[in-house]
Amino acid sequence: MGFLATSPNASWRHNCEEIGNPSCKSARDNSRPRAVAIYLVKCSQQIEHIVELVGEHRDKAEKTVEAIMKEMEAIGMELDVEIRVPRLTTKQSFRINPPVSTPEQYFKISVLIPYLDSFCNSLKEGAFQREARTGLRTTESCNFLEQQ
Repeated sequence: MGFLATSPNASWRHNCEEIGNPSCKSARDNSRPRAVAIYLVKCSQQIEHIVELVGEHRDKAEKTVEAIMKEMEAIGMELDVEIRVPRLTTKQSFRINPPVSTPEQYFKISVLIPYLDSFCNSLKEGAFQREARTGLRTTESCNFLEQQ
């Protein structure tokens, strides 16, 4: 899917890694709390950007599933495996049981969309917990720290 490769700021990894790096200039001087707060805000902004990109993939789930199914069909032909919907029962308790007619619909509803939703929620929850621990909630706090 390649959504990480489209990040507008290529140095965000450096900013995130710099937090725990003792050889970093900002870590050696006396302004470490200020520098760490600024880098946490930058990392939080990058997480928000990744969540937006994954959300775009979720919105375009039809195209994503079509591309994946084409690859699956090619591999299935090589291995002589038929791609089909798992057997649906009237009483199912361990996985969702959507009433669908094609494998594309089944995998979109039961695999792709729940996976993307779970990934986005995990990123959002993790970013919120880090912001709450440091007291940073918005980018305005970054501007305040830079002015000091």
